[in-house]
Amino acid sequence: MQKIILLFLCSLSFAQDNNTTVQNHNYIDQAHSILSNQTESMAIAIDDFIANKIDTFLYQPKNQAVHDPGKADALFQSEKFLNETRKSFIKLSTHGQYNSKDANDFGETISASLALNRSNQKFKLFINNLNSDQIDTLTEKADNTEGKTEIGLSFFEGINKSVASKYSLGTRGFYPFTRARFSYKKMIDDWKIEPVQSFEYSTKDEFKEHTIVYFDKNMAHRKMLFRIEVQRGSSTKGEGMDYDALLHLFWTPNDKEGLQITQGFYGNTKYVATVNDATGETQIFSGINNYLTQITYRRNIWRKWFFYELSPGVNFSKAHDFKPNYRIFAKFDIIFGKI
Repeated sequence: MQKIILLFLCSLSFAQDNNTTVQNHNYIDQAHSILSNQTESMAIAIDDFIANKIDTFLYQPKNQAVHDPGKADALFQSEKFLNETRKSFIKLSTHGQYNSKDANDFGETISASLALNRSNQKFKLFINNLNSDQIDTLTEKADNTEGKTEIGLSFFEGINKSVASKYSLGTRGFYPFTRARFSYKKMIDDWKIEPVQSFEYSTKDEFKEHTIVYFDKNMAHRKMLFRIEVQRGSSTKGEGMDYDALLHLFWTPNDKEGLQITQGFYGNTKYVATVNDATGETQIFSGINNYLTQITYRRNIWRKWFFYELSPGVNFSKAHDFKPNYRIFAKFDIIFGKI
């Protein structure tokens, strides 16, 4: 990972030191084009193999649902976008987060999505959360697989015009997992309502399930999106039930930049709170244990494949007696492939 970043930075330095600006830009664009074409070639080769082997199984009637993410989700690369997109890309991200009370976080990750379009866009190879710290421990056993690298294959299936499903099979660290995601879309007046239910079973973390309901309303000639997001979830090895509520306001005046304002509330029915640091005494807390207010600005600059993101915010958590934790998050994304 570090070598990839160094090579890219070296190419940028070389471009700046060269006397001919046009040649510099051509060099960087050509390098990006080559890597993007390789991304597409990889997807096509795998796609041909799958389509030739099970072509009959891959037939998808036209009346089946295909839930594609909207403009705001695509720009901000939201979790909804990553779950629903069928485009091929490789994304290299570097990020840093400063917190006044919590630990700071700096690092880089690679995510990849290789859409297999010949197979009626049904299959997608994915890599999530690959970073330099995990490359050497990719197949090591661990007590907790949360945040571990995921590698696997997803299969999209439209059940009818309103219901879409997605099935995934892969590994997280050393442990295999299987996941199913079902989404339903319904328009009520000006609101688009989309409940999403997912189920997952892994040999390490056992059973998990998660529910999200999106309430979306477009405003200002579709340049603004107001979203209410309600979530809940439980797991075999987790105590209680998680529940969240988030309010988002997206403003995307064009395809290159956007602003997102978020107010979040997070809780758990059996949150374990430390009431005495000296003795380690704890008690069960069932109310909201974290409040978050955050503004995110994301912009595409210099090239259509280069993005930066800046996100200041403050959160009040039970872990810090609801005292303010001021935070600022910065990220750079380089995207190869279809964007």
